[in-house]
Amino acid sequence: MRDWHDGVNQVLLSYLKNRNAFADALFYDVCALTESERSQLDPMIEREGSVVVVSPAQARPEGETIRHYPSAREFLESVDHPAQAIVLAGVGSSVLGAAALARNVANVYQMDVAAVVTGYGMLDIMDEALGGWLFYGAADRSRLELDNFLKQFPQMAWGMKLARSTTAGVWNQLAGVVSPGIRDTRTLLEILSQQTGSLRLLLGHSKGSLMIAYALAHASMAGHACFKNVQVVTLGAVADIPGTCVMKRQFIGGLDWFGGMNSRMGVPYTLIPNAWHHTNTKLAYHLSVEEVLKEVHLPSRSVQTP
Repeated sequence: MRDWHDGVNQVLLSYLKNRNAFADALFYDVCALTESERSQLDPMIEREGSVVVVSPAQARPEGETIRHYPSAREFLESVDHPAQAIVLAGVGSSVLGAAALARNVANVYQMDVAAVVTGYGMLDIMDEALGGWLFYGAADRSRLELDNFLKQFPQMAWGMKLARSTTAGVWNQLAGVVSPGIRDTRTLLEILSQQTGSLRLLLGHSKGSLMIAYALAHASMAGHACFKNVQVVTLGAVADIPGTCVMKRQFIGGLDWFGGMNSRMGVPYTLIPNAWHHTNTKLAYHLSVEEVLKEVHLPSRSVQTP
């Protein structure tokens, strides 16, 4: 009886993993990972908010190209060198999609890249699409509208500071209560709060772009200065990146109506012709992460005091 029960569990878990793999493959370049690497990534174990560090292809021996950290604390306390790049995937991704996005970035810059896991693939794609995607989009719109309003009253600098602080407090409270994907948000905020200058790149795709804008807004309001020397890149969504981040590039596909729904088109961005929302290079009308990043140069590595 126990053998039968275990067998049923294995079949169900295999079915769930295959469903997740389908969602990840729809949006992310999963073929950038080897079959052995993909077998190491289990969305049932590596939950939302965990971190994986991915090396460039063939940069390390097989079996050592992906390192796993269940939490931000374990990642920050690891003996590895501080991460120079952090990426966040978006709607429809599990740890598999996160690692695939990290591999694309790692291949371009030939360095290890940390990815914060933001979901469970097909297991929560509707929740992500109707919850987190819209929540962070609403947060992004509210910040931009507030800034545009306050710019009309430059003489009220103290009022601007107070209003931004109040808005940050409101969104922090909302994030603690209703924000979908709170584990991934907390992981990102915890990692960013510990950065002292080693970070060179923050990259998001889809909802991951809006999460980065959300986190940077709070870091900016808190007076964290080390992000002035960080290149911020968004793919598949145009966000209101704080003005304190002077290096920022935003890209969206010319066919990407999905990403456009939650984008702020009033800020500078680059349109990629004949590209939709997905980054899987095996599918037509993809947005190639590696091609886009060829024109994005990173700042030299330096240590700053926050």
